[in-house]
Amino acid sequence: MGKPLKVMQILPEFHEGGVERHVLWLSNEMAEKGHEVLLVTKGGKLESHLDEKVKVWHLPVHAKNPVTAFFCAMSIAGRAKKEGWDILHAHSRVPFWIAWWASCKGDVPWVATTHATFKHSRVLLPLKKACACIAVSSSVKDHLTPYLPENSFVIYNGLIADEDDLAGKLGRNPFKFLFIGRLTPKKGIAGRFKGIGGRKGRLDFRCPRRRTREERARKPDRRAGLSDKVRFWGFREDTDDWLARCSCFCFPLLKKA
Repeated sequence: MGKPLKVMQILPEFHEGGVERHVLWLSNEMAEKGHEVLLVTKGGKLESHLDEKVKVWHLPVHAKNPVTAFFCAMSIAGRAKKEGWDILHAHSRVPFWIAWWASCKGDVPWVATTHATFKHSRVLLPLKKACACIAVSSSVKDHLTPYLPENSFVIYNGLIADEDDLAGKLGRNPFKFLFIGRLTPKKGIAGRFKGIGGRKGRLDFRCPRRRTREERARKPDRRAGLSDKVRFWGFREDTDDWLARCSCFCFPLLKKA
């Protein structure tokens, strides 16, 4: 390995979510390999899962306010220049702007990771100014191509479990669909309830808003026959094992125009 890097990870909040988990695992792995990592965020419960070598700096980088974002950018630029940070790594749209402004002021390169198919708008313009952009899937990269710099790549998220641990766990269980994620409209999972009622099988959920969705799934006048087919399991830490035991992973993300 070459010279260790000093990397600032910038993301809005650090509560539970796909982006947050991505940054958590990335930061911990980088710290384990000897790199210096500073997490810049409003904060959140996942901080307790960070490697002790990962530093945290609380700034209001979540606020969708140009004045607040500019203040954060200037603070980051000053610290990056003073302490010799090598890279700013932005996750999400407000941090894209903050990293771009900080890069211009502090003369430090910045990269972006795009985790979703954001709606096309001027909000994504900073991406063109990034030194490089990482997309978590080909569909995300293709969707955002008009806004991406020339140096853009797809790097898939991987499972932590060994391949041997993921094989042969279905046995004689019935065919199962599995969804893992927050039950927000953009995930598109609510619309899939309609196709389950008259079919055999079961759809398992990991769902922070468990009570609301359970009530909707069990309303006989709207989604008949779902109470014995849809199960909500709440927050889970063992998602790799659940993936190993499902028949098909279901993630019907709504397409953004």
